[in-house]
Amino acid sequence: MAIKRYSSTYRTRTDVMDNITPNNVVVTPTTGIAVPAGEFKPAAWLPVVWQGDASKDYFVISSGKVVSFDITGRVCPTGYKAIAAGAAATTDTFVEYTSVDVAAKTESLITGAAVAAADVVTILEAATALLQRGLVDETILGANFGGTLAECQIVLDTFISDPVGVCAYDVYHWAGDQFDEERGLNFNNYQKQHLVQFFTQVQMQMPVGGVVSVAGVNLAGATVYVPTTPTHGRRWPTPDTLGSPLALTSTRLAGLLRYSDSTRPSLYITAGSPVVGYALQTDGTGATLARNTERTPFVDANGVLLTEKKSVQGLRAAGDFFIDADAGLVLVYSSWDLTGATPLAIGATSLSYHFHVAAGASTSWHKVSAVGEFAPGGYVTYDEYSNFVVGTAANHIGRVLAVHVQPRGLLDRVNTAWSGSSFDASAQMPGSATKGFTDLITLSEETVADKVLIVSVNCA
Repeated sequence: MAIKRYSSTYRTRTDVMDNITPNNVVVTPTTGIAVPAGEFKPAAWLPVVWQGDASKDYFVISSGKVVSFDITGRVCPTGYKAIAAGAAATTDTFVEYTSVDVAAKTESLITGAAVAAADVVTILEAATALLQRGLVDETILGANFGGTLAECQIVLDTFISDPVGVCAYDVYHWAGDQFDEERGLNFNNYQKQHLVQFFTQVQMQMPVGGVVSVAGVNLAGATVYVPTTPTHGRRWPTPDTLGSPLALTSTRLAGLLRYSDSTRPSLYITAGSPVVGYALQTDGTGATLARNTERTPFVDANGVLLTEKKSVQGLRAAGDFFIDADAGLVLVYSSWDLTGATPLAIGATSLSYHFHVAAGASTSWHKVSAVGEFAPGGYVTYDEYSNFVVGTAANHIGRVLAVHVQPRGLLDRVNTAWSGSSFDASAQMPGSATKGFTDLITLSEETVADKVLIVSVNCA
């Protein structure tokens, strides 16, 4: 009989696998996704924010980003409005052009002509140019333009409208207009996308970013927690307990309502149990610990904390630990004292962990994300990267519907393809290949852990 001797190694097709932007629309409402009628074009002055790896196409706005109109009616990221409002000086950067923009023939905000060289446009330069080009009327100032920060902010705030929606898909760099007799197309025979569309009402999903790393934490140097009045709430640490890690004996833990309910065995602790708790430091403003994932690993370089358990009941041997992320605590099996009464007897650790910031801005122009501690029913608004942050009733563009912790629905047990080490995130199918995490997380450009935000956007 014939013996099959042939074997081969799979090679990923990099010529067809370009940058993938996950679908961030959750579901079409019964009334349909609201989109405005009209012929909308991207602003020609927008710099390139990313370039396709395979296609080499230039993109200026990513799917799901909050968008506005500039004063000419062109679509642009709303983040520029936040940049102007948050500027501390007229020398702060408003928009930056690079050598990629020179190659793409991006239109300069300063001159209206193609960018000739890499350039950083300041708040003052942008405001001055908009006035001199006649795009913004100086009468809005009520006086002659003096170049102050407040005046610049008024000009730029006038130039960029309030949010009008969220981008429906990735937007290509403006290709020019084939009917424009002065400039025409930037490149002959290249106009992949002329008009763009955005949603004014839609239900969206996105990963929660804003994750900060902490390293080299020694639990053996923790301070034993002494209760204060009023007694402690749900989450650690509070501003009055910032500093080194806090250690809680099993008696202290059992005295907290969170661990004293015997009907919740996964968190139930009694005084004298071989369990010690440590309140890991975040920022004292309500930030929560990030769970132990590949993107946000919880690691002890000294090997004292070795095996993560899924509940308090699983703490049965030396090296066992349980992360109570919602409370900001790590609970450890106290093999050095089976009464859980002497937390300082633990061996020296060198912990590395992460936490979600309670408020702040994102760090990426690329894929859409959200930053902050969100609660269902809360408000969302935009940041300087046109991503989502915690809003107020006065400035919101939508409401929080849910915060989901991944993986969900046993997706990690669904066998999916391309889980080998030779496959990057763009090739892995959500399921066992991604350990159950959605591609919203695995393909994110931000540092994210395991949370997905569901929001209802309404800019109608």
